[in-house]
Amino acid sequence: MPIPLIVCLFLGSVVLMFKATGLFDWSEHKGALPEPNWTVISFWYYSTGYVASALVAALFCWLARRSHCRFKWAGITCGLLSLHGLMFGSGMTIPYATDNGGFWVGYYSKSLDLLGMVTPLSVLFIFFLVSVREFNSYGVDHQKEVA
Repeated sequence: MPIPLIVCLFLGSVVLMFKATGLFDWSEHKGALPEPNWTVISFWYYSTGYVASALVAALFCWLARRSHCRFKWAGITCGLLSLHGLMFGSGMTIPYATDNGGFWVGYYSKSLDLLGMVTPLSVLFIFFLVSVREFNSYGVDHQKEVA
Protein backbone atom coordinates (compact mmCIF):
# COMPACT_ATOMS: atom_id res chain seq x y z
CA MET A 1 0.00 0.00 0.00
CA PRO A 2 1.30 3.46 -0.75
CA ILE A 3 1.96 5.70 2.22
CA PRO A 4 -0.69 8.35 1.29
CA LEU A 5 -3.32 5.61 1.25
CA ILE A 6 -2.25 4.48 4.74
CA VAL A 7 -2.54 8.07 5.99
CA CYS A 8 -5.99 8.41 4.41
CA LEU A 9 -7.14 5.15 6.01
CA PHE A 10 -5.89 6.33 9.39
CA LEU A 11 -7.60 9.71 9.11
CA GLY A 12 -10.80 8.03 7.91
CA SER A 13 -10.79 5.73 10.93
CA VAL A 14 -10.31 8.72 13.23
CA VAL A 15 -13.26 10.52 11.62
CA LEU A 16 -15.39 7.37 11.95
CA MET A 17 -14.41 7.09 15.60
CA PHE A 18 -15.37 10.71 16.24
CA LYS A 19 -18.70 10.29 14.48
CA ALA A 20 -19.52 7.01 16.25
CA THR A 21 -18.77 8.34 19.71
CA GLY A 22 -20.25 11.81 19.44
CA LEU A 23 -16.91 13.63 19.74
CA PHE A 24 -17.37 15.05 16.23
CA ASP A 25 -20.05 17.42 17.57
CA TRP A 26 -17.86 18.61 20.44
CA SER A 27 -18.18 22.37 20.92
CA GLU A 28 -17.99 25.00 23.60
CA HIS A 29 -21.36 23.84 24.94
CA LYS A 30 -20.05 20.56 26.32
CA GLY A 31 -22.77 20.28 28.95
CA ALA A 32 -25.51 19.88 26.34
CA LEU A 33 -23.79 16.97 24.60
CA PRO A 34 -24.32 13.35 25.66
CA GLU A 35 -21.45 11.56 27.38
CA PRO A 36 -19.26 9.79 24.78
CA ASN A 37 -18.96 6.03 24.85
CA TRP A 38 -15.47 5.71 26.30
CA THR A 39 -15.34 1.97 25.69
CA VAL A 40 -15.63 2.54 21.94
CA ILE A 41 -13.09 5.35 22.06
CA SER A 42 -10.52 3.24 23.91
CA PHE A 43 -11.11 0.31 21.51
CA TRP A 44 -10.49 2.56 18.50
CA TYR A 45 -7.45 4.12 20.17
CA TYR A 46 -5.70 0.82 20.86
CA SER A 47 -6.75 -0.94 17.65
CA THR A 48 -5.48 1.95 15.51
CA GLY A 49 -1.97 1.38 16.87
CA TYR A 50 -2.05 -2.35 16.13
CA VAL A 51 -3.48 -1.82 12.64
CA ALA A 52 -0.77 0.77 11.91
CA SER A 53 1.90 -1.70 13.03
CA ALA A 54 0.43 -4.41 10.79
CA LEU A 55 0.24 -2.02 7.82
CA VAL A 56 3.88 -0.96 8.21
CA ALA A 57 4.94 -4.61 8.45
CA ALA A 58 2.86 -5.47 5.37
CA LEU A 59 4.36 -2.53 3.48
CA PHE A 60 7.92 -3.68 4.17
CA CYS A 61 7.09 -7.32 3.38
CA TRP A 62 5.61 -6.17 0.08
CA LEU A 63 8.70 -4.05 -0.65
CA ALA A 64 10.98 -6.99 0.17
CA ARG A 65 8.96 -9.23 -2.13
CA ARG A 66 8.97 -6.67 -4.90
CA SER A 67 12.74 -6.15 -4.73
CA HIS A 68 13.37 -9.92 -4.56
CA CYS A 69 14.99 -9.72 -1.10
CA ARG A 70 12.40 -12.16 0.25
CA PHE A 71 12.81 -13.21 3.86
CA LYS A 72 16.03 -11.47 4.79
CA TRP A 73 14.79 -7.87 4.82
CA ALA A 74 11.21 -8.76 5.66
CA GLY A 75 12.43 -10.71 8.70
CA ILE A 76 14.74 -7.92 9.87
CA THR A 77 12.05 -5.28 9.48
CA CYS A 78 9.34 -7.31 11.19
CA GLY A 79 11.77 -8.20 13.97
CA LEU A 80 12.53 -4.52 14.60
CA LEU A 81 8.82 -3.67 14.46
CA SER A 82 8.15 -6.50 16.88
CA LEU A 83 10.76 -5.16 19.30
CA HIS A 84 9.24 -1.70 18.98
CA GLY A 85 5.75 -3.10 19.60
CA LEU A 86 6.95 -4.95 22.67
CA MET A 87 8.58 -1.94 24.34
CA PHE A 88 6.37 0.92 23.10
CA GLY A 89 3.33 1.76 25.13
CA SER A 90 0.56 4.26 24.79
CA GLY A 91 -2.72 4.63 26.53
CA MET A 92 -5.44 6.88 27.71
CA THR A 93 -7.07 7.63 31.01
CA ILE A 94 -10.81 8.03 30.81
CA PRO A 95 -12.06 11.34 32.19
CA TYR A 96 -14.35 11.18 35.18
CA ALA A 97 -16.26 13.91 36.96
CA THR A 98 -13.22 15.00 38.97
CA ASP A 99 -10.49 14.19 36.43
CA ASN A 100 -9.84 15.52 32.92
CA GLY A 101 -8.23 12.33 31.60
CA GLY A 102 -5.32 12.26 29.20
CA PHE A 103 -2.91 10.31 27.00
CA TRP A 104 0.49 8.81 27.70
CA VAL A 105 3.07 7.60 25.19
CA GLY A 106 6.57 6.19 25.60
CA TYR A 107 8.92 3.24 25.84
CA TYR A 108 8.53 1.13 28.96
CA SER A 109 10.39 -1.98 30.04
CA LYS A 110 8.12 -2.84 32.96
CA SER A 111 4.83 -3.22 31.10
CA LEU A 112 5.49 -5.16 27.90
CA ASP A 113 2.86 -5.26 25.15
CA LEU A 114 2.74 -8.83 23.84
CA LEU A 115 0.04 -8.12 21.26
CA GLY A 116 2.20 -5.32 19.85
CA MET A 117 5.02 -7.85 19.50
CA VAL A 118 2.90 -10.56 17.87
CA THR A 119 1.26 -8.30 15.26
CA PRO A 120 4.29 -7.79 12.95
CA LEU A 121 5.37 -11.41 13.43
CA SER A 122 1.95 -12.63 12.30
CA VAL A 123 2.24 -10.46 9.18
CA LEU A 124 5.68 -12.01 8.55
CA PHE A 125 4.20 -15.50 8.99
CA ILE A 126 1.44 -14.73 6.46
CA PHE A 127 4.09 -13.34 4.09
CA PHE A 128 6.08 -16.55 4.52
CA LEU A 129 3.04 -18.73 3.74
CA VAL A 130 2.16 -16.69 0.65
CA SER A 131 5.76 -16.82 -0.59
CA VAL A 132 6.03 -20.58 -0.09
CA ARG A 133 2.71 -21.11 -1.87
CA GLU A 134 3.83 -18.88 -4.74
CA PHE A 135 7.18 -20.66 -4.96
CA ASN A 136 5.51 -24.09 -5.08
CA SER A 137 2.97 -23.00 -7.67
CA TYR A 138 5.65 -22.38 -10.29
CA GLY A 139 6.22 -26.10 -10.62
CA VAL A 140 9.95 -25.97 -10.02
CA ASP A 141 11.49 -29.40 -9.68
CA HIS A 142 13.86 -29.22 -6.70
CA GLN A 143 15.22 -32.72 -7.07
CA LYS A 144 16.90 -32.68 -10.43
CA GLU A 145 19.26 -35.48 -11.15
CA VAL A 146 22.85 -34.56 -11.72
CA ALA A 147 24.07 -36.33 -14.83
